[in-house]
Amino acid sequence: LYYRRDSDLATMAAVVVSSLPQRLTSKDWKTRLDAYDELAGLFFDCKDGSSAEFIKYGPFFKKIIVDPYLPVKEKGLDALLVFLERSTHLSTSSALVNDICSLLINQCFSGRDSIKNKAIDALLLMVEMNLGEAVVPELCKTCVANKLPKVTATCVFTLREVVRQFGVTQVSIEPTLAIIEPCLEHSFKDVRTEAFALAVELHKWLGANLKNNLISVRPSVMRELEGAFEAVPAENPTPPRILKPKTAKGGGEGHGTPQKGGGSSSSSSSAQSPSTPHRAKDRVPVRGNSQQNLKPSLDPTPTLPTLPDGKGPQVDIFPLLTPEWFKHLESQDWHLRKEQLDIILDTCAESCGSTPGDLPNVSFPQGDYQRFVTPLLRILTNETNMFVLLNTVKVLEMMAAGCQVSDFAPHARRLVPFLFERLMCNARMLRPG
Repeated sequence: LYYRRDSDLATMAAVVVSSLPQRLTSKDWKTRLDAYDELAGLFFDCKDGSSAEFIKYGPFFKKIIVDPYLPVKEKGLDALLVFLERSTHLSTSSALVNDICSLLINQCFSGRDSIKNKAIDALLLMVEMNLGEAVVPELCKTCVANKLPKVTATCVFTLREVVRQFGVTQVSIEPTLAIIEPCLEHSFKDVRTEAFALAVELHKWLGANLKNNLISVRPSVMRELEGAFEAVPAENPTPPRILKPKTAKGGGEGHGTPQKGGGSSSSSSSAQSPSTPHRAKDRVPVRGNSQQNLKPSLDPTPTLPTLPDGKGPQVDIFPLLTPEWFKHLESQDWHLRKEQLDIILDTCAESCGSTPGDLPNVSFPQGDYQRFVTPLLRILTNETNMFVLLNTVKVLEMMAAGCQVSDFAPHARRLVPFLFERLMCNARMLRPG
């Protein structure tokens, strides 16, 4: 018994003193699990997308993606999502881009759903980084060459998401058009179903021009397609996401446009329709009138009431909690869920003028926050995406500091157990909150 304890302590000491690169390639899965979590935190702390950490640790993902232990592999994909969200390194390393694309498709699309969904999110983030010329051809090549119908169906689904989220002008669709007919004639039903949905999505953007690429489709399938095409409303679709270089060119990160309905949103990687909130990237506060903000205020009285106990201006978030806000918070798309929380954070940041990266110091009026806290509790319980989870913790921290004790205390009793549980699983990412 004593020998075991000494041995365990020696192992723990060796883990502590070993460097992060060594632990990322350790044979012990628990060591790799902790190392992947630390790697995600390291990327999250980097403020500059061209930091040396991204260049140093980027090649490690070629091994992380093929990790044989699925729970550890999923943790590694979390680190990859943070890497893609924050790094600009991949745009200068085409070999690494091709390797990561191929591994995500061939090693993750046939796995459990949570791993598959994170792999799809990673590929869409790569498209957003203006790497669609590598992602789309690799997906199309796998549709034709891979012999696993499950992988082929997932590839077609991902291609449909690329078209739906980015449109047909930002990303080249010629490779996608070439694989529609073979996939519509595929022997596996799920592949045919996804190819049918892809054709309908393309018709929204291309209209009747799509039929030139469906010449060899069987008449029976073509009749079904034409019926589905007629059911699509005649309107000009708008891509909900835009490529990062176009976002920067349009004014750079950290500038946004006022949100319809009283809210506001920061610099976005997506061009949303008026009814859909903009995607906020870095929670940079938005100024409603930049010219007016440059002028010194001659009135020493604050425009919003300030509490005497050091809390900032009072912000009423209830007008932001529209039925559409709650609907998007329950969306299957993690980007939409994150955007709804960004709306709350950005509105509060604008009100108090907090600097980027700082938690807004605001206060909240008395009221019943039950319907606002309940969906946040569901996120704490079930959420698998770390970006959504981190934003949720920040909103709750802001509420705990800004709400009246009588308003927040009943909810705190419900939230604390789940916060502790999440802290145990994602200690590095959530500890600051």
